[in-house]
Amino acid sequence: MKQYSKCLILFFVVFSLFLGCGYTLRKEMEVDSFLPRRDFAGAIKDLAANREIFGVKNKLLYLLNSGVIYFYSGDFAQSNKYFTEANRLSEELYTKSISNEAAGLINPNVVPYDGEDYENIMINAFMALNYIKLGMLEDASVEARVIDSKLELLTQKYESKNKYKNDAFGRYLSGIIYETDGDINNSYISYKLAYKAYLDYKEMFEFEIPEQIKRDILRLSKYLGFEEQYNNYSKLFNIESPCRQSGSGEILVIAMTGLGPYKREFETTFTSVDKEGKTHTFQLLIPKLVERESTIGSVSVSCSNDSSNIVENAQIIEDLTKIAMKNMSDKMPGILVKAWFRALAKKAGTDKAKDKMNTGNVLGNWLIGGITDAIAEEYTHADIRCWRTLPSKIYFRRIRVKPGSYNLTVEFRGKQKGCIEKVIRNVEIKKKEKRFVFVEKFV
Repeated sequence: MKQYSKCLILFFVVFSLFLGCGYTLRKEMEVDSFLPRRDFAGAIKDLAANREIFGVKNKLLYLLNSGVIYFYSGDFAQSNKYFTEANRLSEELYTKSISNEAAGLINPNVVPYDGEDYENIMINAFMALNYIKLGMLEDASVEARVIDSKLELLTQKYESKNKYKNDAFGRYLSGIIYETDGDINNSYISYKLAYKAYLDYKEMFEFEIPEQIKRDILRLSKYLGFEEQYNNYSKLFNIESPCRQSGSGEILVIAMTGLGPYKREFETTFTSVDKEGKTHTFQLLIPKLVERESTIGSVSVSCSNDSSNIVENAQIIEDLTKIAMKNMSDKMPGILVKAWFRALAKKAGTDKAKDKMNTGNVLGNWLIGGITDAIAEEYTHADIRCWRTLPSKIYFRRIRVKPGSYNLTVEFRGKQKGCIEKVIRNVEIKKKEKRFVFVEKFV
């Protein structure tokens, strides 16, 4: 009984160490709740007040949440301070991921969170968007090249065709940035890579390829004088590139809607009781993604002044919910193997501790066995950490207009019927200018 008491004390120590993981998750969920009511100031204040709770192991989550909330609030400079640190930390953690593998086999929550593949791409995507709004196109182009480099590494990492390894939004955004910065050749290459990535999306999760990317490929192939490529793509897409309006500008609308999925723990438990009342439990704990349904079904953009009125539907260029689901599906075989290993190790450890105990009666053995299993469960929880403040979907529309002042209306429409919200802004467009407009709605 004395030996068992020592084991029980050890379990309680472990239990107390890992209470912090659960508390960190609760704090992130609290920040998550500020977004539907657009209380960005409240979210920022809450994060700042609880920074210490995230600790070293969850520092990346603190940085990611802070960076994206400052982006939503329109403080693009402050947003990039957090994303710059997040990018540095994610790269540092990536280089240590192999050495952390053994610890992750014992308990994934003891390893610092280094982000999912798509989350790490979104770090640089948000940094690029921040630089665009700050008028720092050269820095935005640097982030576009970082995105390209990261995606090349992903392509080399995953040889299987049917895996998330190429981000269409990242490729497309790079192309837009290169074109805005006057680098037409690299823009054209990125647009073609984006189209290829969208073909992968279509195969992996029935994603509809945006018409806009097809128009952009045709437009630039024609502009660059690639006649053969223009004819081939025109035949493939069954469309022709519209004539460019000399001296016209563009309004590029990026609308983010809903909230991406979050992880919760899925449990499978088998327990037997022997004749002495000792419990023998095999418990498998794995993460499972939960989709958050959005009430928004479509986004439309209208641009009007005294002489013109243009109304067009925005198209989804990134579905982070589907990507997260696919990413989890790709990783699940490895997750299951590790979870199975932890379950076996936990059962062996608890059974050994129970073998040393003898309370003298069946009920006592059963109660202490249950306590042992409960404490051990805290040590083997699944890793359900994720970047919860990402949007679910990203819509895009680029509208070519003559120089002038315009009333821009972004309309979020419900899945059933009716308008959820309109965002109206005055936009001034100069000759050959590209003006980016960001809007968000988290319902």
